[in-house]
This record gives sequence, structure tokens and C-alpha cells, in this order.
Amino acid sequence: MAYNLASDRRSLSKPVARQLVVDAASAAYECGRKINERSRMNAQIEALETLGKKFARIANCAKRARASLCHELDHAVVDILRHCPIDRETIEALFDTVDRIFEANRDQEPARTALTALGSWDDGEIRKIPLKINYEALPSLSQHGIETRLSKLLSATNTSLTAAEVFYAIAAVLGTEPGEVHPEIAALMVSYVADLAGQWRSAGLAPGRAHDANNSTYRGRFHRFAEYALTAMVDPGTRRHDSADEIENYKNAVRKNYRELPKEVQRVARRGLRRSDWEWLISDDHLRKALAETTKKITPATP
Repeated sequence: MAYNLASDRRSLSKPVARQLVVDAASAAYECGRKINERSRMNAQIEALETLGKKFARIANCAKRARASLCHELDHAVVDILRHCPIDRETIEALFDTVDRIFEANRDQEPARTALTALGSWDDGEIRKIPLKINYEALPSLSQHGIETRLSKLLSATNTSLTAAEVFYAIAAVLGTEPGEVHPEIAALMVSYVADLAGQWRSAGLAPGRAHDANNSTYRGRFHRFAEYALTAMVDPGTRRHDSADEIENYKNAVRKNYRELPKEVQRVARRGLRRSDWEWLISDDHLRKALAETTKKITPATP
């Protein structure tokens, strides 16, 4: 679709149009890679923060539990950490043990709160502990930092170490991980469109914005070209550019399936995505900023 937009310009030869699409795909891939990297980093930072809070909550529960439960947790935790090198298997055993102890004492409020933080539940004969799975998904560097911290803590305190101190230590390591969430990707999109604008000008074409007063969904040739290339990289299976009839048929099928869902599932599905997350990949604002940016670069300075 992008190639058809470029190749139907009489001033553009087929080889030049083809190269324009190839260059656009390269720029779109780089933009998609950066968006994916930012998304991955944001998810990782949020996961570290969430896990840190859950470990701190478990530590608080271990600290304020009844004396008998505290002693049982302390003895079990120290016994696990002391009899083998502290590695991922050790931490997994730690999860399994404290979950078993809290489950056996769920008549106490701190134990129930700790189980909520662990997220544990019985799946037939298998005990599921989501927090353990989340820990396994942490970067290896974070896991190594926790293992090193616990090894030093055990060496310093030996048998006087408590379960609360262990979980506080894990929470502290996760809390010191550097990073800040940056959900915005507008700058990445603008940079991508600016790259394409430069490519169009090099090919002798004029990138620009276009509007239709009678059709609010209309997008100009350059706008559609930029969107086609980026869509092919970041969301190749999208129905964004299907015909109006195809989209309407798809909507009708979705509505029919929705009405067949249980009421409680309908309430969750009804929330949906924000309009900005599904309407257009390239907004008019992205286009305007990118063209303004590239225009400044090519405008000669006044003597």
C-alpha cells in the first residue's frame, strides 16, 4: 500500500519508489524497536517496584505475626539459606517454604495478608505462587544482586537472622534499582516521521499535511505512507487499513461474540482501550511537529 502511494507519482520512477519504501521500512523498524525497548524497560521498572512492595509487605507480616509463627518462619528461612549456596533454586525453596507456613497459619491475619502478596493458590495437586514466577522473570542482574545481599546478610548475622530481615533485604535491593518510567512515545514517532520527510524530499516529493472538511478521518498521502510503513513493522496483523465494509463486518462479529459472553466478563471487556491507543498510529500532531522540525533544518539562515 505504501509502495502504491509512492509509485503512482509520475515524477517518481519505479526503482526510486521501491527504494523509498525500503528506506521507510528501515526507519519504521528502528522506530518500532525503540518503542518496544521503551515498553520493555517500563514494564521491567514497574515490575521491580511492584515486587519490592510485595516483599516489604511479606516482611511486615512476618514481623508482626504471633511469636510462634515468627519463630517458625525464622528457623525455616535461616535453615534454607544456611545449608546451600544462595542461588535461584534457594530463593524458590524460600518461596515454597514461607508459603507453606503461612498457609498452615492462615487463621492469623498477617498470614492471610502475606498469602495475598504471594498470590498463592491450589491448582489441583499443584501449588501456584505467582510471586515466585514474577521473581523468576526478573533480570539476572537483579537476581544476582538479591543473592549477593542475602549471602552478606547471612554471614553478618548467622543464626540471629529473621525472616522479616530477609524479605526487607530483598525489597531493599529491588527498591534501589535505577530507572524511571517514561510512557510517552510521541518523540519517537515524531523522529520517525521527520526521517521519512527527509527521504521524501530527497526523492523530489513534498511531504505535507492534508485535510478534508467533509471527512474527518481523511489522511494525506504522506500521512498514510508513514502510517503504512510503521504499521507493517509494529502491528502487521492490524485491521486498521481494511475497507469500511470489512471493518463493519468485523465490528458486527465482535458485537455478536460480546453479547454471548457472561455478564461478569462483559463488565471487564467493556473498559477497552483509550481512543489514542487504537485510532491512528500517526496522529496529525506527530505530523505537524515533524514537518515543523524538518522545515527548520532545511530553511537557510537569514544573512
